[in-house]
Amino acid sequence: SSSHFIGESWQIVEAEFADFNATWRGRTLDRPPLKGRDIDGVGILLADGQDGAFRLQVDWIEFRGPGREG
Repeated sequence: SSSHFIGESWQIVEAEFADFNATWRGRTLDRPPLKGRDIDGVGILLADGQDGAFRLQVDWIEFRGPGREG
């Protein structure tokens, strides 16, 4: 599911672990599927092509469920 921060309300964004890919500077790398034990960082890239101010507020990022163990 996907939601957005609207007004003064926090929204939750959920994504399946299997939907993630290894990337570098926004480019997908030709690598085997990710395994949770191999992840050592998470990045957020704003790439909407729009110049200007923006605000991103993250309270937490959590990995859980199938896929994280392997």
